Amino acid sequence: MKSNIDPAAILRKAGYRATPGRIKLLEMLEKATQPLTVAQIHAKVGSKELNEVTLYRALEALAASGIVRRVDLQQGHAHHYELVGTHHHHIVCTDCGTVEDFSDKLCDSVVEKATKKSSSFKIITSHSMELFGVCANCS
Repeated sequence: MKSNIDPAAILRKAGYRATPGRIKLLEMLEKATQPLTVAQIHAKVGSKELNEVTLYRALEALAASGIVRRVDLQQGHAHHYELVGTHHHHIVCTDCGTVEDFSDKLCDSVVEKATKKSSSFKIITSHSMELFGVCANCS
């Protein structure tokens, strides 16, 4: 599968060195079909490129730079991570853990309404929405 992103360019633009481990990390996240835990990412990237501590630090730095996003899927892990791309939200099965992306203009209107109704906030810089339920296979 050919990559649609240029990981080296993304890293350099954000002020990071384009190391083989970071490049492999971004390529792997681009191919992922759902947010992944650090352990899942480590298994896919491999310890040769990034040990688990270095991987965690890289993910946190890339999250702070807006290249990856931390997602809380309430599955007992500190966070899941995904590459930032098209804005979307998640529906999570509480039985099997299946995750499905969704997007809807209603979510954007909620952010707009919250900003207008707030007496203390003028700008909302980010948001996330995760919905939890039971998938068709588990119900």
